[in-house]
Amino acid sequence: MIILFKDLRDFLYKSVIKSMPSVYKLQRKKNKVLDIFFLIITHLAGVGVYCALIPTAWWIHPSSESLSISNDLLYLISITTYLGNFMKNLFACPRPSGVWQPFKEIDFGLPSTHTMNAVANGIFFIVYLKPKLWVCLLIIVYVFIVAISRIYMGVHSPADVIAGALLGLVSMAFFEFFTGFPQKWYFIPVMLICHVILLSLHSLCFTRYTPCYWRSVLGFGYILLNFTMEVLNCHVAVHDMPPYSCIIHSPLLLLKCLILGFSLSSIGYFMLKLLQLLFSHLPSLLDWYSTKANIIRIHCHLDPLEFTPEMNHNRLIYANEFFSTYIGAIFIAWMCKYVSPTVVQKTIPELFQPGLCL
Repeated sequence: MIILFKDLRDFLYKSVIKSMPSVYKLQRKKNKVLDIFFLIITHLAGVGVYCALIPTAWWIHPSSESLSISNDLLYLISITTYLGNFMKNLFACPRPSGVWQPFKEIDFGLPSTHTMNAVANGIFFIVYLKPKLWVCLLIIVYVFIVAISRIYMGVHSPADVIAGALLGLVSMAFFEFFTGFPQKWYFIPVMLICHVILLSLHSLCFTRYTPCYWRSVLGFGYILLNFTMEVLNCHVAVHDMPPYSCIIHSPLLLLKCLILGFSLSSIGYFMLKLLQLLFSHLPSLLDWYSTKANIIRIHCHLDPLEFTPEMNHNRLIYANEFFSTYIGAIFIAWMCKYVSPTVVQKTIPELFQPGLCL
């Protein structure tokens, strides 16, 4: 494995420890109202919520514009997910301890990926949607509240949040660079090769399992199918879609649409579990991939250089995630982006009629 940024890790570790007292000071202000408020905010700002809400654009308003915006947002989220989780495992900085925490996080602290996504997605909406000034101000306030919520909930130090905000800007810069990826069929294998290399380089902590790698693999598998559908022009779009505001005139149709869309897409979750079970019975393949990938793998600063039996167990779990989660994410994306909108549009055609507002 390759050891990188040792001095930087030492600096970040010390910065995190020094900023811990700020968590205690902020929590002295806590009360039940703030507890509930920040608990709601911190859950709404999770990447899982973003990924759960984005598919609704393909089900309830599958216009060309909605598809384009949601596709770009998916690419941005995949970048923030990879970069943030790579850094978490690389630096292995602790989360606050001995403080009030309504829920436990099992991964590392720095950076705060909630803050990363809030900053990157906030900039995305301001730059690409060009909303009114008051909406821009609301987005900025939202980003600030998300950052504060992570400290208030006792799951991040101020250093984690600052690092997350800076990496959110970096993620947006990467997004700007990669959005010009040519939509040509021969770039599909190029993207696949890039994913294999990046996931093989991804830092992993073998002495302590974290879901960081799983998230990165899931994001990459999802956008591979997304990019393939863009190249092959397979997105299920509807022309002459009524405005978003018209949907409120048909709440029952909207509810039926969402139930049908999420029900069909949830099949992908069960496929993911089946794939995990399948690859768990292929230890030779998992061992071969893990051995090869670990030659170029970036070293987690929490791990010793010598493997222990426990580390070897986690090594096979990560290798399983590389295969099962990547393939499973492709299937989930196919269900979300093709099967669900196709079935919804055929089952509830009245939701997509120009006269919906009448």
